[in-house]
Amino acid sequence: MPGLRERKKQQRRERILGVALDLFLRDGYSRTSMRDIAAGADVGVGTIYNYFESKTDLLAAVFERETAVGLARGEEVLSNSGLDPLEKVKALMSLYVRMMVGYPLDLIREAMLATRLRPGPMTNRFVQLDMEAMAQLSRLLADLQQEGAVSGEFEPNEQAMVLYGIVLTWLMMAMMAEEPEVDRIEAQILRQTELVFQGLAPRRGEPWCRPGPGGGPPEGGE
Repeated sequence: MPGLRERKKQQRRERILGVALDLFLRDGYSRTSMRDIAAGADVGVGTIYNYFESKTDLLAAVFERETAVGLARGEEVLSNSGLDPLEKVKALMSLYVRMMVGYPLDLIREAMLATRLRPGPMTNRFVQLDMEAMAQLSRLLADLQQEGAVSGEFEPNEQAMVLYGIVLTWLMMAMMAEEPEVDRIEAQILRQTELVFQGLAPRRGEPWCRPGPGGGPPEGGE
């Protein structure tokens, strides 16, 4: 269990992140200074730099924090026995849409720009967030395979990549729009999710079997 000093440090970090997000949403990323964030969090500017290397680093930490909240909600979806298989997949996809496109466009663009300016650690941080979301989706699809609701012809991680690719495609399209309509984007993503999900359903009257190594004959086949 962390000591009192460590808990205070963590609480201060969370307060800085919360204030930063509020100011980014209210005033925009470019119009928010580190001094503004320090004043809102009731700390010195130097204190913020003890936690974050730059405003870009702080922005990345904000996205990481919000992604963690979204993934926690995703775990609730996975454990919800009241949803049918398609509803569970669509619920996860809705969460991912809001995690990625549900913020002001300048925040998303600044985050994308950061990955170009600092393609090493910054890019890795955002890629890791995508990987965590895909891993969660893959676990759901693996469970649905066990229930017989999804074909086992392809591995769950392959299926998850196809579905998550829908979100990434619409994120790129949103980046090119002046004012992306998040509700319309979400509706399109859910429609396309349903289309893909129907294609993942087991073929009627045909027991599925996973292809053999190297794409050869199915395991157990002639």
